[in-house]
Amino acid sequence: MAAAAPTVIAGCSKSFAPLEGDTCLVVAALNAISIDDFIKWNPSLKSEDVCDQLLLPGTSYCVNVPPPPPPPSTQTTTKDAPKPTPAPTVPANGIITPSPIQPGMVPNCNKFHLVASGQTCQDIMSKFSLKIELLATWNPAIGKQCTTMWAGTYLCVGIIGGTPTTPTTAPPANGTPSPIGANTTKNCKKWAYIRSGDTCQTILDRNRDSKSTIKDLIRWNPSVRADCSGLIAANFLCIIGPAAPPTTTKPTPANPTPSPIQAGQVKNCKGWAYVKQGETCQDILKKHPKVTLSQLFTWNPAIGKDCSKMWAKTYLCVAV
Repeated sequence: MAAAAPTVIAGCSKSFAPLEGDTCLVVAALNAISIDDFIKWNPSLKSEDVCDQLLLPGTSYCVNVPPPPPPPSTQTTTKDAPKPTPAPTVPANGIITPSPIQPGMVPNCNKFHLVASGQTCQDIMSKFSLKIELLATWNPAIGKQCTTMWAGTYLCVGIIGGTPTTPTTAPPANGTPSPIGANTTKNCKKWAYIRSGDTCQTILDRNRDSKSTIKDLIRWNPSVRADCSGLIAANFLCIIGPAAPPTTTKPTPANPTPSPIQAGQVKNCKGWAYVKQGETCQDILKKHPKVTLSQLFTWNPAIGKDCSKMWAKTYLCVAV
């Protein structure tokens, strides 16, 4: 039976189809939204505890719901004679700020972008090679994680004096740089700066001394996705992190139980006899003279007290 389509709240403006291996946290990171919003906008995912189990690869999920417009003013106004609309004032920097904008935009902005319906901060960051910190600093109303950006408004994407130069080398190993992907390991020992066009392999090639593998990068940086397609230029990637936890295997029992056996055989059996076709209990007892018929039944109750229900080609317990 085909899986039911996920429940999506009304007002969704953008959908996203996860790939095989994507987790809910990866989907949230790739769309610059919080995991709480992702689950709120897709109620069929229920909660963070079960989100990954309910996520269906190739199925569309909501990843953007524009905030509601501000309520209309309830104040009454008097009908004065209309006044002429003044021409826009040109600021001292010579740059006219377009309208509408969200409140709090920096005054020295000289480059603007009109947010289209369905656009995410990630789309805009990629287009203008910006970090989330800069975008939120220039446009504080969008929030530090860009969860309150409004479609149909202008964002500041450049300021007078230019954008600070991005680093080309990783910071010291004893400090965590910014920005990094969601849920990156907290115990990273070395970082690499992601250049435009980088792949996981090119980053490893530049940092051969790390001796890390692509599998390591995915484990330490879950937001890059299982196929390493989620790299974000101008972010930092952990390239030396904690070792994978050792896998433990249960020790092999000193006397492993052979198969097949009849039901009800005692758990503390230490020795077995294979029943050949045509053999009787007496044949088994002759081979194991220290065993009595009573013991044979006690250890193998399925054979019956008179040993009439013993099966050929099974193992009998003959020592405990």
